[in-house]
Amino acid sequence: EKFYRKIYDDQEDWFRSIFTSPIEESNQNLADFLIQRIGGTPYYSERKGFPALIDRHAMFNISEDSAERWLGYMNESLNEMEDDIDEKYRRELSDFLRYTAYFLVVAQKSKTIMENMGPGS
Repeated sequence: EKFYRKIYDDQEDWFRSIFTSPIEESNQNLADFLIQRIGGTPYYSERKGFPALIDRHAMFNISEDSAERWLGYMNESLNEMEDDIDEKYRRELSDFLRYTAYFLVVAQKSKTIMENMGPGS
């Protein structure tokens, strides 16, 4: 909850405009996604279908700047949980989330390149 509170309190319109769902829904989606991703109950898929991160984020401007801002808030939140999550697991989760954030950046860049190539290129 603290993580998305940071996101939703962000003062930069270019960043805040990416997050259009109610904060409760965003919290639930992230929790369910992470639980499923680490091998737990597939709550996310049960509620929303296959995660399909690229498709679910395609309508947003996922740039390196937005990925870094998102990761900054996430790492800040993870560091605030130092008494709750072992450092090794916080680091592994942080690495996974960095990979995932940049996976979305690269996917969006690739889509833009393909769209600009046009038919028959």
